[in-house]
Amino acid sequence: MPEHSLSDFINRNRLTADSINHTTIIKDLINEMEKGLAGDKSSLAMLPSYINTDFLLPLNTPVIALDAGGTHFRVAVISFRENNRMDIEDYQTYMMPGIESEVSKKEFFNIIADYVKPLLSRSERIGFCFSYPVEITNDNDGKLLYFTKEIKAPEVIGNYICRSLREALLRKGFNDAWSFTLLNDTVATLLAGKADSSSSVYDSYIGFILGTGSNTAYIEDGSKILKDPSLSGKGYQIINAESGMFNLIPRNKIDEEFDSKTNNPGNYIFEKMVSGAYLGSLTLEYLKSAADFGLFSESGKKIFGSISEFGTKDMNAFLFSGTGRKTSNILASLTGADRATAAVIMESVVERAALLASINLAAFILKSGKGSSAEKPVCITADGSTLYRVKDFKEKMESYLTRILTGEYERYFKIIKIENAPLIGAAIAGLTTHPFCT
Repeated sequence: MPEHSLSDFINRNRLTADSINHTTIIKDLINEMEKGLAGDKSSLAMLPSYINTDFLLPLNTPVIALDAGGTHFRVAVISFRENNRMDIEDYQTYMMPGIESEVSKKEFFNIIADYVKPLLSRSERIGFCFSYPVEITNDNDGKLLYFTKEIKAPEVIGNYICRSLREALLRKGFNDAWSFTLLNDTVATLLAGKADSSSSVYDSYIGFILGTGSNTAYIEDGSKILKDPSLSGKGYQIINAESGMFNLIPRNKIDEEFDSKTNNPGNYIFEKMVSGAYLGSLTLEYLKSAADFGLFSESGKKIFGSISEFGTKDMNAFLFSGTGRKTSNILASLTGADRATAAVIMESVVERAALLASINLAAFILKSGKGSSAEKPVCITADGSTLYRVKDFKEKMESYLTRILTGEYERYFKIIKIENAPLIGAAIAGLTTHPFCT
């Protein structure tokens, strides 16, 4: 096969940086943000968190922090100390209810109540990071819109999370003295960055998640959140954009065919092109298409044709070692030429994902209107397994973001990582936000 065939495949499927018009995508993203803030039809939910970053963090005051993540539920008691220190006590990790089998609403909240009850004597304030699409209310409770990440608890959808947990605790004989603050994991990640930056000077803050899924939170002027006039005149507000839903990204035939095979075709287009839940499976579609295009030997074509599942961890293992995880025995039998071709295709899919992630962040920085000075950059607190574990992903994303922002828009940023950011952000919200309390 002539060498130019591989580059032809890469070019015709727009997997190169110069085939993606970042300026157009940024404009479309910002336009979707503005429509979402106005309450108009948009692919971005742009959900107000009813939390701002203008807070003084109380010291030496314990708060119960809860983090309902993808497959795990984490609990701890957190106290913040002087000199940017904190104590994390009674830390426990449990299985997320509904991950192994379907549960009812009562079972769902009873399980969470059992996780929480050993901590209830430690504090009357509870910060609850709930990492699923929730419409937060102005009393800092929230109504579940739907579950992601394979949680099987359909009766919970449409219910208010804090109210329901409080009812479960009352059923178990506990009193009703607690106050709750509910927030999204991306908002919590932003808050963790804000609290950690007391020794630094930043112009604004962004929370960015790129793991199983993807999302972005940023700080917006309340007067621009037209769909909730009550926020006008109340300063700045953290917005949970649900940016994985952005759907105005140019795609090729392979992307569209892959999307059609997912559980929610036509939705979460951005997330399907960048996040860990999809990146490996999307890559397999490219490899199979490349085999049909004639880029692999007959034996290589048979090998890729025999693979039905290829996760992001499989892809990443191949990029690091030349073989996969579950499919290691199969991929190990590839010829050297087929292995090299497969690596180029995988790297190209990852490269495009890193570029799209950088375009996403650039749009939110520009929408914030901040970061115009190198001395006061925008702080991006970034979390997620895909970002930090996929080979060279963070470095590629950061390089593209630098090129886009400092080269064209003269904006500046700094990416930081904070361990247990969602749990820490939940604690901050529980201590600093007027809570839901009945």
